[in-house]
Formats: sequence, C-alpha cells, structure tokens
Amino acid sequence: MTVPESRSAGLQLYVMVAISATICIGLLVYKSRDPNPIYQYLRLLASYEFGLIKRALIGELFTLSGATLAPFHAFWLGVASWVTALTLFLVAFRRIFGLSHETLLLFVFMACSPFFFKNFAFANGYLDIYGCIVALIALLLAPNLVSLLVVGLLAIVLLFIHHLHLLLYIPTILIIVGLRYYARWGPDPRFVVCGAIICLALLAVSIRLIFFGTPPVTLEVFTEALRRRDPNFSDPQFMVAVEQLWYLTLSERIHNTPNVLPRQAKRLPVYVALVLIHYPLIACYIQTIRNLATRELRVLTTLAAIAISAAYPLIFISMHDYSRVLSDWAVCRIVPVPVEIGAAGAIG
Repeated sequence: MTVPESRSAGLQLYVMVAISATICIGLLVYKSRDPNPIYQYLRLLASYEFGLIKRALIGELFTLSGATLAPFHAFWLGVASWVTALTLFLVAFRRIFGLSHETLLLFVFMACSPFFFKNFAFANGYLDIYGCIVALIALLLAPNLVSLLVVGLLAIVLLFIHHLHLLLYIPTILIIVGLRYYARWGPDPRFVVCGAIICLALLAVSIRLIFFGTPPVTLEVFTEALRRRDPNFSDPQFMVAVEQLWYLTLSERIHNTPNVLPRQAKRLPVYVALVLIHYPLIACYIQTIRNLATRELRVLTTLAAIAISAAYPLIFISMHDYSRVLSDWAVCRIVPVPVEIGAAGAIG
C-alpha cells in the first residue's frame, strides 16, 4: 500500500493528514467547552470507599493522591491519554512500517480514520482509549514471557478501569501478544501455561466486577459520597448518571436493548458507509494475511480476526453507545490489525 508516484497525489495525502489533525484539535477544543462532563467526571469522583466496585480505579488513584478535583480534570486526563495513544501509535508505525513517503498512504488510512483519533478526541474523557494504549504497548514490547506477564497485568488493570474491556480491547491485546510470540518462537508450553493463568485471572476479575461490582450501599448514600468529593459540582442528571454507571444491572441493560435499537437503526447506513470507506485498508489487511509465511500463521490470524469481532455482538446488547462501540471495533479490527501482522514479521 504505497503512495502513487504522482507528486500531486502525495501532496493530497499530506493535506489529508493536516486536515485530520485540524479536525482532532477542533474536537478537543469543542469538548473543552463542556462545563459539566457528567459521565466522565463521575468516574474520577468514585473510589473504593465502600469496597471494590467497578469503574473506580482512576478515582481511587486521585483519592490517594489527595488532589482536589474539578470537572476540568476529566478533560485534561482525556487529552493526556489521547496524546499518549497518538505517541505510541507513531512509535509503533515507525518501527513496523517506517515513516516515509512510501508508507504515507497506509498511515493516512490508519491515523486519519474517523474511527481512530477523531473518535477518541470526540469521546474525550471516556475510558475506551486506555484499552487502545495497552494494545499499542503490547505491539512495542518484545515477544517473550516477561512481556506476556506485563501485558497480562496491564489487562487486569484495564478491567478495574472499566470491566467491559474484557470484550472491548482485551481480546485484541491477548491476540497481539499471542501472534507475535508464536511468529517468533512457535508453540511453547510455557507460553500456553502462562497465557492460561492470565486468562483465568482476567475471567475471575471480570466476574467479580460485572456481577458483584455494584456499591454495597443505596443509590442515595453512594451519590452523597460522590457529591462530598466535589461539593461545587452540580448537574440535574447527577443521580441518574450515577444509577446508570453503577446500579444498572447487566440484565436491565439487556432488557433495555429493544427500546434502543429502533433509534440506532436509523444510523445504520452511516455506519456501513464509514466502514466501506476503509476498503483499501481492509484489502491491504487481507493481502497481508495471504502473504504470511506459513499456513498456520495465516489460519491463526484469520481466527484471531473472527474472535475479535465475535465479542462485539455481546457488547451491542449491553452497551448502547453504538457509535463509540463501532469505533472501538474498528480500532481493534481495522486500524491496528495491519500493525499487528506487520509486527509478527518485522519486530518479532
């Protein structure tokens, strides 16, 4: 996937990068003007005051630091995570493909995708981006047992940040590590044993948080505890947001899905169009799989792609922010996967 020899074609790609960067900056400026980022900020106010609960690790870290919280912290934490993800992506792309005129076309389709950094800029302050950061770290670490343990630990941390990372990004993270290790060392019993232990730990933590991660106090008591963290913060949707984040059960979310689908169905043509504009990237990915050195690696890579996508129908029936979920799927399935395959042969 290289840039055409035409000078004008290359110039157009550089213009696309500049436009994409401008849009990202504009989105971040727009989000900075939100005076009450209620859902993003509540995750900073939550802590482990009432025990181990879901979506509270970042808030607990702020509590331990003794920092005085304000709504702008949610925005600047989001900006810091966005910059971190962008930096890691640039480092990974340069190491795997190289930053040159020849790889510019691939860079444009990946970095300038509306699903990638534009989406993370628009969803500033949400927790999805931490999964992307860990996935990019997995690409940069050497494929060995130490890296497997480090990435496994980071994946567990992701669950404490947001339990739905079990389906959002952790499958992609584990597949990146597994494919790169297999491409370098082949079948290794030590890797299988360590991987199995990590998967069991991830499953145990997920069950604990998903089914037993609701605060063990009433909604009113928990809401009052969050208000004490920042008495100056007020929002008419405060208690409603707290209920949705911490007290709505999985069965209740699934029960609400039929009520949400008709409204989301109207956006389906837009979602399909956004996926189709990535056809050159998809074609490049398919051709990359065909060019892999061994049949085993081709089969494993294909199964990995299927496994990543298979997790998302489960997310769609329990998490109703479909534009964000679709973007997360694209980040896992379309955007970094060529990097993953390139890493199997280039970094090893």
